[in-house]
Amino acid sequence: MTKRDLPITQVKSSNVHGYHYDPTVRVLTIQFKTGKSYKYADVSPDSMGKLLAADSFGSHLSKHIIKKHKVIT
Repeated sequence: MTKRDLPITQVKSSNVHGYHYDPTVRVLTIQFKTGKSYKYADVSPDSMGKLLAADSFGSHLSKHIIKKHKVIT
C-alpha cells in the first residue's frame, strides 16, 4: 500500500470526504470532496477523539485542526 492508498474513513460533511489517522506518528490525513488531501502533523489521539465526537466534523476540523496544526508533505 502506498501513501496515496491510505484507507479513508468517510464522514458526513459538506466539504470533507474522509480521513485517515495514524496515531503512531500522530498524522491526520484529510481528503476533501474537491479531491485534494492534506496531512496535519502532531494531532493527538485526544484531539482526534474530539474531532470524531464533534457535532460538525468540518467546523471542528477548521477551528481546531487546520488553524492549529502544520500541514506536512
